[in-house]
Amino acid sequence: MVFSSVLFESMLEGFWPILTAYILPIGLWMLVPAVILRLIFKSKLSFQVGALIGLALCFFIGPFST
Repeated sequence: MVFSSVLFESMLEGFWPILTAYILPIGLWMLVPAVILRLIFKSKLSFQVGALIGLALCFFIGPFST
């Protein structure tokens, strides 16, 4: 039992910077436009298009733009 809790804590400590630096920002930049377009147009395709637009915006004007 102690080994699994130590393993989980060390994995979380190791992956936390990657999670906060890459996965959460990209996820938010994809999720917000996707949900907005889904609410406006009410189709699954609009959710996918919104996610694609959000991903493009993340790299063009967002935190990963150069």
